[in-house]
Amino acid sequence: MATNKGKGGKAAKGKESDTTDQVSSATQMQLLQKPQEYVVSFRFPDPPELPPPYIQLNDVEFQYENGPKIFSKVNLGVWPSSRIAIVGANGAGKSTLLNLLTGDLAPSAGQVCEPVPKIHLDPGPFSL
Repeated sequence: MATNKGKGGKAAKGKESDTTDQVSSATQMQLLQKPQEYVVSFRFPDPPELPPPYIQLNDVEFQYENGPKIFSKVNLGVWPSSRIAIVGANGAGKSTLLNLLTGDLAPSAGQVCEPVPKIHLDPGPFSL
């Protein structure tokens, strides 16, 4: 009785190989089926009304350790109707001022007053 051999003396693919391909195709079909759709609803409570100003700097001074004083006697209030643009030359302290406003830096002197509950400010990108 002759056997069907291919190159290298190995038996050619037969019914066993076809069955494996069918199982593989069935598995792929299961993986490719669209999942069931559903809707998720979120309900967030209304935030409490914040008393103005949202943030206030009172006589704030700032200098980095062993560096020159960057700010001296800064007084600033951010009110609900405020629209603020911070512009200046490189190294003038724009990022430092934003970091003071967001609480990432503490002033060397003076006070940063924030309302309670604390609000999150997203200063966005520092450049256009």
